[in-house]
Amino acid sequence: MKGLLTIVRRDLLERLKSQPDRTALVPSVDIHAGAPIGVLKWPFIKSGPPRMRPRKAACLDAGDVTMALHAFSRGRLNSSEQMIETAEDHAAHIGSEIERAIDGKGGPVYDADGRPGYVRYALMDINLMPDGSENGAYHWFANVRGRVTAS
Repeated sequence: MKGLLTIVRRDLLERLKSQPDRTALVPSVDIHAGAPIGVLKWPFIKSGPPRMRPRKAACLDAGDVTMALHAFSRGRLNSSEQMIETAEDHAAHIGSEIERAIDGKGGPVYDADGRPGYVRYALMDINLMPDGSENGAYHWFANVRGRVTAS
């Protein structure tokens, strides 16, 4: 199985885009891989660049893919434009849904030729902090490790 880094990156983003509880907070169109193109609509989620440490042994094709996930919020407003959830609370709320969708989860994955593998995710280094470039905004982020093995 080749292309483990790409397989895990795509699977991770698909998992984020397919969770109804999280997409109620951040629509799927506002979940981006790497560097989003165009003007971003708040709130949004984006991934950082993936890295992989291959694991090779006799009859083993595996690797640990690590990438950061970021969620940004300016707060949640009601239809009258009144704040109903602060930026800090909203970013933390989005982050908790990311945790629920990813941490400890896994399943089958396939490479471009249809060869099967399996991935299992773990969240590490979860953070919540004011966004340094956007006044009043908050930034939740965590590193995600996807351990993938070929069947």
